[in-house]
Amino acid sequence: LKTERKQRIIIVLEKGRLMIIGNEKGASVVEFSLVAILFFTVLFAIFEFALMSWTNLTMQHAVREGARYTITGQDNLSGTFDYDNPDTRYLADDRFRAMVEKIKSQSMGIYDHVLGPEDITVKYVDGSEAKKTIHYDGGTPGDTSDDEEWEVFYPGGPGEIIVIRLNCTWPVIIPLIRPFFSDGEYNFTVASTMKNELFE
Repeated sequence: LKTERKQRIIIVLEKGRLMIIGNEKGASVVEFSLVAILFFTVLFAIFEFALMSWTNLTMQHAVREGARYTITGQDNLSGTFDYDNPDTRYLADDRFRAMVEKIKSQSMGIYDHVLGPEDITVKYVDGSEAKKTIHYDGGTPGDTSDDEEWEVFYPGGPGEIIVIRLNCTWPVIIPLIRPFFSDGEYNFTVASTMKNELFE
C-alpha cells in the first residue's frame, strides 16, 4: 500500500502538475474524516427514521386502545374536571376525558410531546364532528345570566360509528435531515374507527 502511494506521488510529480508534500498519516486522517462524516450522517439518519417509525406505531397503538376503551361507554378514567380553566374545556365530556387518559397511558409517555388539545378530533363516519353541547352553571344560584354553553367533543352515542383521529407532530433532531421535512417536523396522523356498543 505504501509503495502504491509513493508511485502515485511520483507520477504526479513527473507530469509537473502538482507538488505534494506531506506524509501518509495526514492523508489517512483526511480520508477517515471524509468517510466518517458520511458514515455517521447515515447512521444517525437510520436512528432518526427508526425513532419516527416507533413514534408512529406507538401512537397508532394508543389511539386503537383508546377507541377500544371508549366504545364500551366507560368513563371511570375521567377523574375530576376544572370548569374554571378555559384551556381544558375540550375535556368537559367525561367519556372524552376518559378516552384521552387511556390514550395517554398507552402512549409510553410521548403523548404530550406529539399532541396538543387541538390535535384530537372525533368524527362520525360521514365526516361530521361528534360534538355535544354542555351547560355550564356560572355559579350563582337561581341566576342563569352568567351560565355558559360549551360545544365539546364526545365519543358518540350507543351504536354510532366514530373515528378518533390524532394529528401528531414529532421534531426532527438530525440537522442534515431536518430540511427534508416541513418546518423541521415529522407530521403524521393516526386514527381508529369503531362502533360504540349499546351501552346505557
